[in-house]
Amino acid sequence: MLTITVKHGIRGYQNETAFYPSIHAVIDILIPPTAAYQNEQAMVFGTLCHAYIADHLRGRSITHEKHAVLRIGALLMWLDQHVTDKPEIVEVPLALEREGFAGTPDAVYPAMTYDWKFAESVTQANFIQGE
Repeated sequence: MLTITVKHGIRGYQNETAFYPSIHAVIDILIPPTAAYQNEQAMVFGTLCHAYIADHLRGRSITHEKHAVLRIGALLMWLDQHVTDKPEIVEVPLALEREGFAGTPDAVYPAMTYDWKFAESVTQANFIQGE
């Protein structure tokens, strides 16, 4: 079981035997965050969208905030059209022990792991995270 924690100023995940820096902490070292990346309003919006999608995938009913409807609706429509399996894991922290870091993928399906992005643009950090 992984728990989210901060150790030596680095956000990461801790289990019984090891600390794993989060993938975001690793990326922030490789590509220092810009002011746009640190936009609190955008982070709140992204968190809200992720919560709605996670609830939907878990079979819970959701009510949409008006400003999130288009992005959430587009993702739900895409999932309905292109993904026939049910997710095995939704928003559960996972450690990649060999790579030495951890993260919380948004959904793990039998053939694919997804990390939703609700930003208005794609950054270099998004591409690294997708690798």
